[in-house]
Amino acid sequence: MFVELAGIRISAASAEILECSYKPGVSPADAFARMLARLFEDTGLILANPLDAELRKLALPTLLQAVRQNSQIRSAVIARSRALAEAGYHEQVKVDENFTGVFAYRGRSRQPLRPEEVSEDASLSPNVLLRPAVQDTIFPTAAYVGGPAEIAYLGQAGAVYETLRKPPPPVFPRISATILEARITRALKKYELDLSDVFRGRDSCCEGRSPACKEWNHSTACATASRRSWNRSGPR
Repeated sequence: MFVELAGIRISAASAEILECSYKPGVSPADAFARMLARLFEDTGLILANPLDAELRKLALPTLLQAVRQNSQIRSAVIARSRALAEAGYHEQVKVDENFTGVFAYRGRSRQPLRPEEVSEDASLSPNVLLRPAVQDTIFPTAAYVGGPAEIAYLGQAGAVYETLRKPPPPVFPRISATILEARITRALKKYELDLSDVFRGRDSCCEGRSPACKEWNHSTACATASRRSWNRSGPR
């Protein structure tokens, strides 16, 4: 059974989980946690709130170390980012001489600190490049499974691990799959195309193909398959 929720057709079971999780008065973080708890119940999944007072105490030694070695971290991350760019890789985080890797809570907001503002007295929080090292201090990591974006972050964050003398975890790419609807599969078969042909573009789709495909003249199948194929990865 399917229902419409915010204009999207989803299963009734999924709608029930969303409606029970996201309610007035429930924060987005708590609602998301409730939804994950329902989706992964009986799997042993543990959810941790980074704002929990006890977890913040466990994170504090690494944060203070990052404050004391802030100039070394900044130099290492800038050098790593430059090396990645020169090797032809994308810099996931743009860094400059104002990079510190830490935020401070001010009131209800979290604001990035400039080098001259970094202090052990601040209510500290790690940014995206320092966070992996902080997390691994609290929860020792046997292996990190991530998508392309997460792995790209770790390419830069590795410089933080090295500066703090903490071992980075082994990294494995998560599963990636392309799901094709039945009618798209039929279109590909009709014109003797493979999915890989679609990603090479329209101009190459009919090269060396059957007369029927050539008469097709580079139009519907490639455009339709490119538009409707759904590139999907596993959960983050």
